[in-house]
Amino acid sequence: MVKLAWLRRLSVDLIFFATGFGTVLLGVLAPLQFVGRVGDAATAQLFFSQFLGSIAGNFLLWGRPSRSLQWGLAVCTLGALMLVFHTATLGCLFLFGVGLGMSMTSANLVAAQETTAAERASRLEFINFAWAAGAMICPWATIWASNLLRPAMMYGFLAGFLLLLGVAFSWAGAPVISAEEQVASQPVFDPLTLALCCLLGLLAVGVESSVGNWIPTLAFRESSAHNSISLTSSLFWVGIVTGRLFASKTTRSIAPRTLGVLNSLLALASVLLIIRVHGLALLSAGGFLTAFWISSIYPLAIARAVPLKGRRWLFIVAGLGSSFMPWLTGVYSQRWGSLRLALALPAAGCLLLAGLFVMSRAKPRVSVGGD
Repeated sequence: MVKLAWLRRLSVDLIFFATGFGTVLLGVLAPLQFVGRVGDAATAQLFFSQFLGSIAGNFLLWGRPSRSLQWGLAVCTLGALMLVFHTATLGCLFLFGVGLGMSMTSANLVAAQETTAAERASRLEFINFAWAAGAMICPWATIWASNLLRPAMMYGFLAGFLLLLGVAFSWAGAPVISAEEQVASQPVFDPLTLALCCLLGLLAVGVESSVGNWIPTLAFRESSAHNSISLTSSLFWVGIVTGRLFASKTTRSIAPRTLGVLNSLLALASVLLIIRVHGLALLSAGGFLTAFWISSIYPLAIARAVPLKGRRWLFIVAGLGSSFMPWLTGVYSQRWGSLRLALALPAAGCLLLAGLFVMSRAKPRVSVGGD
């Protein structure tokens, strides 16, 4: 039994909030500190380093998820402290990414294992909102703080918050999992379905990360106003939250395969809108719509992969997507001389997602849980 069950539960919720904040922080800082000074290709290497670290973090999980979470928070805190003084250093961003990867994956497993089967979907849904809430608040908090202090100091505040959460989570104690729950959670072997889930995760998270990280820079170039950064970034994450809430309801009446095809095509149309239009209002609308429609794909992949043996590979491959697509977008933006044109890469990702859903085998309907 947990000594302080409410504290452990609250700690996990706030850990998701903090990792959401930390995941998008680099995207907010990029137009403020890096892009104009080092160029799109070099900035893309910063994104790539952090997300590559998050992939590596998935390989460093061992033992109980709660123990891996404690180590992940420690690494993340250390990386954040180092970034206060070395914000544009690839090694520090990689270390920070390792901590994020360990913390997010372990916290997902902790939340799933420490609830009953009947409550698991709603629990994962809630922590998904907590993660996105951190992502939404990050741009506004960072822009506001940049008027008072050096923007990189946000990593210092994040490090202090993570340290407190790690202490609270450890102090709360661990629950006892019943033998019945342990037997019910045994995974099954289905490599073809797992491969499909991994491809869906690769493309969906890649599109999410690419558009979410680069649209603030595109908006800043359009208007040259710092508020454009917070507006477009926050609206993007509002789209993620509302899209997943919408998907969690519609999967009860629409088959996941059908929902995946429709949402992938609508996300494609939204990315094309960003490429074609000018003006902050239309760019913000395009970012919101892209996030709204693409947001359901990754949770659909997770819901399908949860009963499978080797499901950890979904998180690893999705991390590859979140690394490579923002990096490739920056590289081709530099090569083609147009960030808008480079967004054709996530647009192609949406088209491939629709094709994968069309070719996939039909499965029983499931509710969207969360990532």
